Amino acid sequence: MRSAPRGQPAERGRPWNERWRTTGGMNLETRTTTNAAPERVWAVLSDLDAWPEWLPTVDSLEREESGRPHEVGAAYMVKQPRLPRARWVITDWRVGEGFVWESETPGARTTGTHDLAPTADGGTEIVLGVEWNGPLAGLARLMFGRLTQRYIDAESAALAERATG
Repeated sequence: MRSAPRGQPAERGRPWNERWRTTGGMNLETRTTTNAAPERVWAVLSDLDAWPEWLPTVDSLEREESGRPHEVGAAYMVKQPRLPRARWVITDWRVGEGFVWESETPGARTTGTHDLAPTADGGTEIVLGVEWNGPLAGLARLMFGRLTQRYIDAESAALAERATG
């Protein structure tokens, strides 16, 4: 196995020149704990329409079907700094616990996870993740991985701050 070029660590034991060909998942995750109760964190997280007001990583978020509740099948057009506009569709909506949504592009599917778990002291653990799947998943990770990790870190911190504020 060849080593990765300088500044590009080998990923999951794969040679650097094969990472872009993967069809397996390429995952990023961040975890934050807040003193805010899970109900409060859910109230902030689940109000997708308000995200552009407080999330530095979301310029705009528009419902595809005006008035449709946030639920499985609901779709949104999301614009984020330094990223192309993307259509996200909710695939799992668990009231009080979290949700999953997906965005499809040719060659890659991006899955965003938003999970909340109560802590022993009455607070909440916030777990945000992004996974890329498909023939171009590795390329998506190479192109957007660092930016995406910064974004989910910032989103988790902003959510914790907004829920406690």
